[in-house]
Amino acid sequence: LDIDIASSGERQVRIRISDEYLKAMNVRMITPEPASSSFGDRQHIFAFDRSLPAAATIRFELEPRTVGIQPGWVAVDGGSPISFTHFIYP
Repeated sequence: LDIDIASSGERQVRIRISDEYLKAMNVRMITPEPASSSFGDRQHIFAFDRSLPAAATIRFELEPRTVGIQPGWVAVDGGSPISFTHFIYP
């Protein structure tokens, strides 16, 4: 799961991912590594420090635990969640 972050003057960016989606995945690696992570209100929150205001890509390397259709959503900072459906083929 790659998330492109636009350039910004903010010192930190927060990415929220639905618990429903992450429960269906093994998180193998996150690049760059988050400064912190937390859980609340059926969502996982990952905070990333920004050393430069340039655009960046945050990559979540995920491994599915099951096959089939897996719904989820992702949101950046205070933005509205973007829903998606991930079809996992055996």
